Parts: sequence; C-alpha cells; structure tokens
Amino acid sequence: MKIVPKLLLQSNKRNFYKCIGITISFVITLILVAFFFCPSQHKSDDLGTFDNPEEAFIATQKALLMVSEQVNFGMESVVYLEEYEKTKKIIFK
Repeated sequence: MKIVPKLLLQSNKRNFYKCIGITISFVITLILVAFFFCPSQHKSDDLGTFDNPEEAFIATQKALLMVSEQVNFGMESVVYLEEYEKTKKIIFK
C-alpha cells in the first residue's frame, strides 16, 4: 500500500476545485453570450394599433377609466391623511 503525502492530496483538491470553478464560469459565460447575442423569437409587429377609430376610442375609454379609478383611490388616501393631520394638530398643540 502506497502512502500519499498530505501535501499532494491538498494540491489535488485545489486543482479539482479550480477545474470546477473554471467549468462553471465557462458555462455561465456561454449562457450569457447566447442570451445577449441570439435574436429573440418573440418579436411582434402588432403594437396595439386599431384600424377602426371607434374601437380605438372604446379602448382609450377603458384605459382612462382604469387610470381614473387608481387616481380616485389615491385621492381617498390623501383625504384620510388630511383628517389625520387635523386631528394630530388638535391633540399635539
């Protein structure tokens, strides 16, 4: 039975970890290159345009209604904060 010095075993471990590290970095680099330089296949020329003005008007009304609901919800919060400030000023003169 051969006795292998500890120093030789430690250098083998270091070489193994270096090899694993190099392999992982190579794979990550390869994935990043493929991601950035390969063209995506989900390109679409449909930008949400309408041919019919009436359909465009209805879609615009729906979008503005959604925005309006969110703004109204925010305004309710502002009114609540104003009442809180009034009460706080009364209590903590």
